[in-house]
Amino acid sequence: MNCIIRPCTVKDCKVILQFIKEIAVHYRLPPTDVKVTLEALREDGFGAQPQYDCYVAELPPQQTNKEGGIVGYVLSSFTYSTWKGRNLYVDNLYVQPQFRGQQIGKRLIEKAAQEGATFHKALDQVKTTPEALREDGFGRHPKFGCLVAEVPPDHRSKDGRTIVGYQFHYFRYCTWQGRLVFGEDLYVMPEFRGQGIGTSLLSQVAKLALAHGCTQLRFMSANWNQPATALYKKLGAVDVTARDNWLVWHIEGQAVGEMAKRATQ
Repeated sequence: MNCIIRPCTVKDCKVILQFIKEIAVHYRLPPTDVKVTLEALREDGFGAQPQYDCYVAELPPQQTNKEGGIVGYVLSSFTYSTWKGRNLYVDNLYVQPQFRGQQIGKRLIEKAAQEGATFHKALDQVKTTPEALREDGFGRHPKFGCLVAEVPPDHRSKDGRTIVGYQFHYFRYCTWQGRLVFGEDLYVMPEFRGQGIGTSLLSQVAKLALAHGCTQLRFMSANWNQPATALYKKLGAVDVTARDNWLVWHIEGQAVGEMAKRATQ
């Protein structure tokens, strides 16, 4: 099959939005759950500060019986891990049902992996270093934001620190909801817990999210960390793992490199 994998253009956004609605139908979601608009897709993907990357799978019109020939897409954004550095997050991979089973989805995901690895030169980056944090947080193209909690010198920690906690975050994109903030890490030193510092840090991130037009604040937590779970629930967080039956997948290390090598275009 003569399938072309190419970068999405602003003209393709109308088709992408239709695919997003098709996915919502597949998951039996009400139409109101699709918050993203055509205008938002165009601005957030091709405006002054792009929030996502997108590739489309295109077939000749005679093979699709429709104008344009776009039959699938993959939408991704770059995220940041405090432990491992730069990551590529795939928010959506979709191929229309009648064109599945022809390795189109495989080629889309391989293209996303190849371009992400090439652009960020991150195939061999598996651990965060001070140099990487400085460059990725404060260089020409910051990949993350970080808030710190600082106490007066006379309230410093037992080992002499005044910075006693931090919250690490970055912006991401959801095809259904639009812009969002992902909280990668929230940490408060044990001796300062129970004083509302974690709540204050999260509240500042929520304020930041609203200022940037985000619809959600997302984060993950370990299922054994009951104090953190209790705090998140108190603040109104919803466990979508239980509610929506979502699974979180990682493709890591050598597997990313091998997948990127298979991209043919």
